[in-house]
Amino acid sequence: MSEAEILEQLFSTFDRYWFIVQWWASVSFGLIMIAYFAAEKISALLLGTILGLYLIYTSWVYMLLVYNVDIGAGLLADLNSLSNSDELKTQGARVALENPFVIYGTWLGNVALPLTFFACIGYLLYAYSHARRNT
Repeated sequence: MSEAEILEQLFSTFDRYWFIVQWWASVSFGLIMIAYFAAEKISALLLGTILGLYLIYTSWVYMLLVYNVDIGAGLLADLNSLSNSDELKTQGARVALENPFVIYGTWLGNVALPLTFFACIGYLLYAYSHARRNT
């Protein structure tokens, strides 16, 4: 692949990663809203169903994110190969290859996703038990 094709694919992967994260975050905040506004109306069966579906959905999203990170790593390796053979022509490609923010962003995503997942689950369980305690 050419440098331009690699960069196009790389940024397409970044966009796809960001879209997945935004969608998952929306679902997570929806779960927080359910916990805040409807905890007293949720039955144990519905609580278990919500928790199970959120666990399955989060697992699926995490697998998609890991898949996209692996694709991005492969594309960065392709750029690195071009760089090693002195075929890298643009400064933009050099910055894409050498900028540490991609690695930091991946690391932060790997920390933020599980923490958000456990925070949402914890808050839902807290709101559910708090609503039952007050009735």
